[in-house]
Amino acid sequence: MFASSALSLVLLNAAADSEWNRIGTQSKAFPLAADQHVEEQKFRALRMMDENGQIPPDGLWLALEHRRQMLAQSDRLAALHDLSANQHGSPSGTPKIASIQTNGWTWLGPGNIGGRVRSILIHPTLTNILWCGSVSGGVWKSTNSGASWLPLDDFMANLAVACMAMDPTNADIIYAGTGEGANPYAHALRGAGIFKTSNAGATWMRLSSTASSSFQYVNRLAIDPNNSQVILAATRSGIFRSADGGETWNRSFATDTLDVAFHPTDSAQCIASGYNSRVLYSTNGGLNWSSARAERQPGGLS
Repeated sequence: MFASSALSLVLLNAAADSEWNRIGTQSKAFPLAADQHVEEQKFRALRMMDENGQIPPDGLWLALEHRRQMLAQSDRLAALHDLSANQHGSPSGTPKIASIQTNGWTWLGPGNIGGRVRSILIHPTLTNILWCGSVSGGVWKSTNSGASWLPLDDFMANLAVACMAMDPTNADIIYAGTGEGANPYAHALRGAGIFKTSNAGATWMRLSSTASSSFQYVNRLAIDPNNSQVILAATRSGIFRSADGGETWNRSFATDTLDVAFHPTDSAQCIASGYNSRVLYSTNGGLNWSSARAERQPGGLS
């Protein structure tokens, strides 16, 4: 038994080494922070692995689905308990069932420590309403011009919100990209795709088309100002384009990209940027991309 346990530990540590090597080579712009140690990073990877040494890309999403099933089962048990109590003349009432509902917790603080906020949206007409995306805290909303904030959905399946984009024709429709791809260090939080709300952030649903490793780090989202069905996503896997509001995506550029944007009045013109001073442009709404290089100047300067 001891030998079996030792073998399992060796295999898991080997898997952790493999995962660490994968993380380190995924992007050259992924240096180790000065206060981070290699063995610590290996241990972090080890904690996230399953019994087969794999890190499920949709682990948080599956956990959320499991929670929903638990709550549904709890409701059924409560109904059966009340029915039985009424039939036997016993006091009715919901039995005590374990839960992680947000109303069972009281926030104690602290409230004077900030975090990494990578995106802010402002309502186009009701400018006292704002949304911000926290890299490890999900989406927050303010209705008083930022004087106070409240979290919108702590059960969003992934709270590493790195970017947001608002439908130019409907402020209630917002897209949130997850995954801290712009963080150049190994402790960057991994995302789980692109999420969408149609009720100003009250509830969010993941776009099923982004449930893949290609959308684990979504750095920036841009929506065509003249056609809200056209969306561009700059990710570590390249630039993706959707022409149907995120239902399907096609990759139009295959190298990790940090930023992307439409021209505000001419949506055929787009720009994007990435590591190593890479700058791209498109003249057909993001369908194709070309490298933007400075013209050589007189005197040999470029």
